[in-house]
Amino acid sequence: MTSCITFPRPARAAALLLVASALALPGAASAQTTTYVSGQVVDAATGAQDLDALLGAASLATRSSLPGASAAASVDVMGGAAHLYAATSGATQSATASAAFGYDVTLTNRGGPATVAPMQLFLDGIFRQTIPGSTDGQPYANVIGRAWDRSSGQLVSSVDLWLFGDATAATPATQHAWDALVLPRPATVGGATTFRIDWSYTVAADAGWEADFQNTARIFFPTVDGITWSADAGLLGQQARPAWAKDQRVDYEIDATTTTPEPATLALFGGGLLALAAVARRRRA
Repeated sequence: MTSCITFPRPARAAALLLVASALALPGAASAQTTTYVSGQVVDAATGAQDLDALLGAASLATRSSLPGASAAASVDVMGGAAHLYAATSGATQSATASAAFGYDVTLTNRGGPATVAPMQLFLDGIFRQTIPGSTDGQPYANVIGRAWDRSSGQLVSSVDLWLFGDATAATPATQHAWDALVLPRPATVGGATTFRIDWSYTVAADAGWEADFQNTARIFFPTVDGITWSADAGLLGQQARPAWAKDQRVDYEIDATTTTPEPATLALFGGGLLALAAVARRRRA
């Protein structure tokens, strides 16, 4: 029987702290890029646990007092990516790895046709069973994203992605999901709007599971005609869109040609006007 994962209170407290730090209201958020990584391993049978939580750190090393359980988290702030790993080899063990970071993104209206700019997120990883045949536990990966207008404090867009391990799968396979924070273009040409972007990432594994998301959670800002962007004095370099997402690109640009009649349509319309004119002349005659 598959059961939902439940973590001891210290793990839940750490997760809540992580989410609170990542998704705080923009008024409380710093204008500087912030980073938070954490990892926790717990053995419910013995009560032993290890917790590492570092604010502003770029990497995490978990202590080894719980053999077979591990958690690792790191973020690439310049590249806008997070790398997470959690694994257990005991039926009573649980492990979580989390990362969060936030920064300011400024959009400038250059006069193009696009009305919004998508900040795309691509999440992919592999769930494996370290205890073959076990039906307990349900590993997961979760990403929460929020975009706030800095000047008004208004929430303008949000993302909530989930992936779950499947004990019935014959072989482990990469799972993936994607979504986008949709940032509105500033209203006036030449105008700029600054948004606070906050991301929170978590992977969890228990009861003989492994969640390998070490090459995942990449942020991608597609080129949008008429909108330029910058982030925290040059931070947040562009990531490559993963190969599996090529056919899932979301184009938020408004094609200006769709509002202009095609030449054939104009010709047909003109012919119709000429025909109406000829009918009108006959009636007058």
